[in-house]
Amino acid sequence: MKSPLFEAIVAQATAPGASGAAAAIAPNSGTTQLSARSSPGRVNIFQLWAFLQSTGFSQPVWNSGHDAIRNFRTAVNNGNPFHQKPFNQDLLCNPNEDFTITIGGSATAGDVESFVMIAEYEELGGASGSYITEAELSRRDTGMLTTVEMELVGSAAGWTGSTALTATSALLKAGMDYAVLGITTDTACAAIGLQGPGTGNYRTACPGGTVQTEMQAQWFLRAAALGDRAAIPVINADDAKSTLLSFVQNENNISPNVTLFLAALKK
Repeated sequence: MKSPLFEAIVAQATAPGASGAAAAIAPNSGTTQLSARSSPGRVNIFQLWAFLQSTGFSQPVWNSGHDAIRNFRTAVNNGNPFHQKPFNQDLLCNPNEDFTITIGGSATAGDVESFVMIAEYEELGGASGSYITEAELSRRDTGMLTTVEMELVGSAAGWTGSTALTATSALLKAGMDYAVLGITTDTACAAIGLQGPGTGNYRTACPGGTVQTEMQAQWFLRAAALGDRAAIPVINADDAKSTLLSFVQNENNISPNVTLFLAALKK
């Protein structure tokens, strides 16, 4: 069975204040449209969260959603990006559907607030990724390891710090598959992105939190288990050079150290 594909959609607003303001697609997103991609299959908002510098809210609205007023509005604590919906409950939208994102948060001049949605596609432009279920992980797992990368800082908000998995070490065994169970960071940010042949060259992501470290270390594993679907990205060692990490920057110019928790897989 063909695995789904996942893509992180990121919107940002500057100093939206407690009442909120419309957010725009984040810089370096690979698209200029705040919308779902064209797909012959269904589109599901698999997960969503926000990273705020002041307690506030996030509010994505789309025409086919429940209503055009609030739809899926949630309160958000400051400094703690954490998923905002159950993994096993779908939040469907139409292909090509536009999103209107409102973010409420800091009113301080220059503060950039971020919102992240993970769109799940049954099919996407003929692309294919390598995502597996918890059951397949259990069947193929031969042991855990970690790899640590230093993310580079960009000069502006949005996606930045694109770094190959081999930037600091090249210890993955040639030809072997590795499941990415989760990613941790030593500095909080909106999201940590992963993009390469194993993800169909679309950027998936997990929250960049520092509070629930155990959750971060197994985020993709828990997503697959609780969502009951193939959601654990698999990287082949031969693709490590073309598999990139990145993160969502606000105005604070951070440099997070990121750790990937991997499981080596048998064929």
